[in-house]
Amino acid sequence: MLAKYRINSDEAKLIDRNFSYHQPFGDQPERYVELRSMARSFAEMITNLVPVSRERSLALTKLEEAVMWANAGIARNESQTAKAEDLDLLSLETDPNAKYQLPPQQTDRAAAPSS
Repeated sequence: MLAKYRINSDEAKLIDRNFSYHQPFGDQPERYVELRSMARSFAEMITNLVPVSRERSLALTKLEEAVMWANAGIARNESQTAKAEDLDLLSLETDPNAKYQLPPQQTDRAAAPSS
């Protein structure tokens, strides 16, 4: 293969993470089932309420993609030895009513002065 560009170490890590098998552990299988179950209910709703059309097909495809990416998010970003601070969670927001939540992030920033 003729390579025009070189893969840097960050890209190599990302490729390794994204194209490797991630053995489920802990409560991951149960969370996968919960995600698929909720998506199935929504898929049934879409199928019952939307006429057969390209748009319905796309909605169902995007729902499949959403489940796939949610499962990949679990598989790729958790490990049996990883700690929350090892993961890049700063950009994620949590819903206080969500069943699964990320632990609160601790930062070294000083508290903002109150006005």
